[in-house]
Amino acid sequence: MKFYSETLAKAGKDHLFASEEDLTAAEKQFEEEKEAARRQKEKEEAERAEKARLRKERAEEVNAAYEEAKKAKQKADELFNAFIKDFGSYHATFSTPVTMGGHLFNWLDLFDRIFS
Repeated sequence: MKFYSETLAKAGKDHLFASEEDLTAAEKQFEEEKEAARRQKEKEEAERAEKARLRKERAEEVNAAYEEAKKAKQKADELFNAFIKDFGSYHATFSTPVTMGGHLFNWLDLFDRIFS
């Protein structure tokens, strides 16, 4: 006599067994695999949610730093313009080499402020 498993048949698995013990063991193994897959999916979703939360938190930190830098630049511009207004010119001495990523852009900003 063959034993038939409705659960395994719906899942597209082998669903005919020679004994009731084999059927029970196969259904138990199927349920354990299903539970393991569910736990793995929950774990991956939790990791994705944590990563999204961390990304949002770090993005807020970056935005806050840019806002602080923007305010500092505005303050520096105000002080620079007041200095130029009061004394007519401004001189800056740099003790480090001028590089493309460093003071050159500061100089370009300075020229932009002077000639605009």
